Amino acid sequence: MRLDEAQGVLLVGGERVVLVPKAATLLRVLAERGGRVVSREELIAAVWPDVVVEDNNLAKLVFTLRKHLGEEAIETVPRRGYRLVAPVQLGAPPSEVSPAAYDLYLQGRYLWNRRPGDVVWAALECFHKAIEIAPRFAPAWAGIADAYATLGSWEAGALPHSEAHAKAWSYATRALELDPTLVEAITTRAYTTLHYGWDLDAAEQRFRRAIDVAPRYAPALHWYSHCLVAAGRFPESLQLSRDALAQEPMNLLLHVHLAWHHVLAGAAADARAQAERVIAMDPQFHWGHYFAGWAADALGEPARAIDAMREAVRCSHDDRVMRAGLARAYALAGERAAAHAIVAELAPAGLFDYEVALVHLALGDTQAALAALAQARDARSGWFAYARVDPRLATIREHPRFPALAPITLTA
Repeated sequence: MRLDEAQGVLLVGGERVVLVPKAATLLRVLAERGGRVVSREELIAAVWPDVVVEDNNLAKLVFTLRKHLGEEAIETVPRRGYRLVAPVQLGAPPSEVSPAAYDLYLQGRYLWNRRPGDVVWAALECFHKAIEIAPRFAPAWAGIADAYATLGSWEAGALPHSEAHAKAWSYATRALELDPTLVEAITTRAYTTLHYGWDLDAAEQRFRRAIDVAPRYAPALHWYSHCLVAAGRFPESLQLSRDALAQEPMNLLLHVHLAWHHVLAGAAADARAQAERVIAMDPQFHWGHYFAGWAADALGEPARAIDAMREAVRCSHDDRVMRAGLARAYALAGERAAAHAIVAELAPAGLFDYEVALVHLALGDTQAALAALAQARDARSGWFAYARVDPRLATIREHPRFPALAPITLTA
């Protein structure tokens, strides 16, 4: 399904449904939130700005949308608000695309925007099915590229970096062969250049190209801000982070990204405040608790950090990235046995060497940390793009062996 708010039209399985303007606005706000709960107060403020209305006006619009989308498409969350469950893409639809392929593509994008987790594999399946139907549908190829890029990222830890980013580059290149101006594919290649190639200059050129093509494309703004963090250009990164959020204010991942920016910039208090905002928006979203824990670590509050990281582990159903954060919190709190136990779980996977190095560093074992960092470098960990600015490496950056670990292609 796709909503063209400007035209007030909802495309459902190839059929056009005309919506009243306020119903279109409501659906757009729910879709921008990416499957997260939106409070009644937020929705009323968005649909009826500067007007006092009763809750039943909102309920009537939800009822109208359910008639078109299906009864289960919008979930009522008692005492909180509403959540859009059905995948709805925003913007005018492309021309001459099979409705079946396009619907699969929309489902894939919806699932991908709920990453990380098994939803990314489900998104991949949708994109592949779309290509089976429409082999020259470039956005579906770009969707596969995005899925692989994020499966190999530090926040997913699902595939070896070399495998994931090689596939991401290949599929993005195929998308650009079909459509040389496709911003999604241009952005993915920039992301891969940064996190696998470790080449800031080339990555920045590609991000700038993406933004020239589509100045309001939020992922390009978001990921370009990552590039600027890696270069230590924090004020510029913060502005881009805010620009990305302005394009998709209901995208919870972009709110999380602000917390990430602040911890990398060494602004732990700001990171905590942003993480608390994320938790207030969705208490079950593990990233809010994760960055609250990281901020507490940086602020010298080990007990609070452990509590936050435990909650991140619980909300994520034992995600290994969250467990790595908990291990570091244990290490900083002096709970060595608990930290070592998690490291023993993570090390064999070979996907979390950078995180393991951070735990060893927190335990005061410099030699083990350097060995793990060498393994992370050899595995092309995406974290190495930020090795020069990551505050967690501050105590080891001046070690004589550290320069040899730094990626030689990383230039400012």
